[in-house]
Amino acid sequence: MLIDSVLLRIEDSELPRLEMPPPHPRPRRPSAPVPPHQDHPTPLLRLEIQDLSTAGAHSFLASIEAASVLEDAVHAVTDLLYPGQYHEARPGTRSVTLVLHSFGGVAYTHGKALDDDHKEIHLSTDYIDSIKPNRLKSEIKGVIVHEMVHCWQWNGCGKAPGGLIEGIADWVRLRADLSPPHWKRTIGDRWDAGYQSTAWFLDWLEDKYGPGTVPRLNRMLKDIEYDEKKYWRDRCGLHKNVQELWKEYERWLEGEGKVEKDGSENQEDGGTTEGASGATENDIAATSEKVGSEKGEKGNGEGAEYGKYHNEPQKAESELDNGWTELSSGEDDLQRRDSEIA
Repeated sequence: MLIDSVLLRIEDSELPRLEMPPPHPRPRRPSAPVPPHQDHPTPLLRLEIQDLSTAGAHSFLASIEAASVLEDAVHAVTDLLYPGQYHEARPGTRSVTLVLHSFGGVAYTHGKALDDDHKEIHLSTDYIDSIKPNRLKSEIKGVIVHEMVHCWQWNGCGKAPGGLIEGIADWVRLRADLSPPHWKRTIGDRWDAGYQSTAWFLDWLEDKYGPGTVPRLNRMLKDIEYDEKKYWRDRCGLHKNVQELWKEYERWLEGEGKVEKDGSENQEDGGTTEGASGATENDIAATSEKVGSEKGEKGNGEGAEYGKYHNEPQKAESELDNGWTELSSGEDDLQRRDSEIA
């Protein structure tokens, strides 16, 4: 059977009208600032191991992925010390080389003689070998972060107290959540005792005066000679001298019940670190580190050392061939530390 097909003509006016969607608007730029580690190029990062046969070198390679650890350390410094408006003040460090070799002490950092924009972090394989296995990875990361700060921080044209330089470095380590378990807040005799003692003081200032306080302290050490009277009250805008701030911090510690007496740090968790990590505040207060060579006195923290404390604080500093100082430890220090944390 043939079925005729009937074609129905539909007038254009009878077709449904389709509404076209409006053009998609262009996405706006995010109003939040770009994180510092995305805004700044990472410098060239290198690893040099002078003797692969050492136990410390074996432990390092077995526990640390050097490329990511070094890059994370750079990000920690830029995020914490150069956020927002301070990122333009970041020094022009172009490369950082981590050098592992055997020497007494823990670590030290300096710029190369021909070009100070190229930094070297020296880390002792002897020290690495002495760290307990459960603390190995975190301890190495913490040391590298501290040393990485010295590759980027300012030093008031070489006039800033060594305790402030080291305190800022340990503050970054503290805020990066890499502090050893035995770091404790203590009341000491001096605000610039250095290392974790000063780091906790700076941490209190950051909480009291708001985010960006410690970055501002670092920024005010750029291209200007450190003058204690002008620095804290005027340049940094704290409107008090540092001794007043220190006394206020001590009262806060006592009122909050957060204070422990000097030398009472609990080291049972093991794994001491450089400088202050295993030392009492009196040990550290007796040391004064040189934080720049003659070439670098007007630059950033070149030449800053991060060394192990010594049994006799008054003899803690040993002069290196390049003119910087190193806080070094002998076998008696390592044995004493091992017995304390065993």
